[in-house]
Amino acid sequence: MGSSGWKHWGYQQRLYDDGVQWDYSGFHWYSKMNSAALHDRTIVPGEDFGGEKHYNIFAFLKSLGGKPIVCTEFNATYYTNTGAIAFPDGRGGSDDQARAEWLIYCLDKWKSIAAKYDFRFACIY
Repeated sequence: MGSSGWKHWGYQQRLYDDGVQWDYSGFHWYSKMNSAALHDRTIVPGEDFGGEKHYNIFAFLKSLGGKPIVCTEFNATYYTNTGAIAFPDGRGGSDDQARAEWLIYCLDKWKSIAAKYDFRFACIY
């Protein structure tokens, strides 16, 4: 499996360019990697980072030989000044319920694009 943590996906590009073969392309995803997805629930985490580039990790990984995609680590990260997850309605929560809501949101969005990118599974870390 070719897998990249955080936003270090150049590693997988290099493996592909050098002709290294693997069976699955993997990535890590944490809520703080795209704060726009916390405030706009139409955004699929990982499909659009926002900004000028609108980087899409799923499209990038799919371009590396069309391998099935897996998320080897994902979770909600506390990162506001209060140590809470920020939500679109302005509230924040540092409790398990707040984290569960984000995880469910993320999984629901990923399920909606699974067939498009051959996205197979995600591991909560």
